[in-house]
Amino acid sequence: LARMQVGLLGIPTGMPFLDEQTDGFQNANLYSFVARTGIGKTYLLLRMAQAAREAGYSVLFLTMEMGVIQVARRLFGLESKINPKFIRRGRLSTRVHQQIQAQFAAYEDEEGPPWWWLAGNFKKTTDALRVAVMETEADIVFADASYLLKKSDRTKFNSRHELINDVM
Repeated sequence: LARMQVGLLGIPTGMPFLDEQTDGFQNANLYSFVARTGIGKTYLLLRMAQAAREAGYSVLFLTMEMGVIQVARRLFGLESKINPKFIRRGRLSTRVHQQIQAQFAAYEDEEGPPWWWLAGNFKKTTDALRVAVMETEADIVFADASYLLKKSDRTKFNSRHELINDVM
């Protein structure tokens, strides 16, 4: 089967070099991106989620640190090439405002695989995420700040390493 497959065997990452090295995201694998605050991890995950959806895969995007509006603003900025800070502050030129209106119109007309969001007051437990994955049956899950997830049956006897292992 692998010999007959042309192209990526997994879900595209949106980054040609990474796709070449990994053959895309593979089923049942866990990938972690670790870096300092403000480096762009959320942006990277959004870009990868967007590439997966554009390739025809359904996406579940969980964010533990931001609300849906904040993440949607970043995604909107990514797609429209408008700085999300300008969108948040409302400091937009007439041309940029027109770009935003055109982008909104494109969203309304868009068809494709589903994109589910979990954010804001989402219950931050592994069981809640498991239920969301089962309900949506998404092809791929992106979890921003997954280190904030808590194991549902956490006890005071678990070490930090055991908790991290259980969440992963």
